[in-house]
Amino acid sequence: MTSAQHGLKRFAGAIGFFLGAVLLGTFVCADRAAGQCGPGGPRGTNTACGAGALANNTSGSTDSAFGFDALFTNTSGGANHARVPSLPGRMHRQSYR
Repeated sequence: MTSAQHGLKRFAGAIGFFLGAVLLGTFVCADRAAGQCGPGGPRGTNTACGAGALANNTSGSTDSAFGFDALFTNTSGGANHARVPSLPGRMHRQSYR
């Protein structure tokens, strides 16, 4: 093998390694950018993800709301869980106690 062929082989290997690292990085970090959840409501025992999720909660605890306006009308219920699908035209389910 000539030195030019050896150099090209090393260069191709380096590019392959770099592209593999970038691809792996996008898979690992993709979910972190998409979901930024935080405590919802006054007690800090709730989880709200999405615009308007648990927006009117005043005293409810251990609620989980994921998606646009999930559990929007919940004010004092506890242990509720709701997920609003991101696809338009689909109904969502909410449970109130």
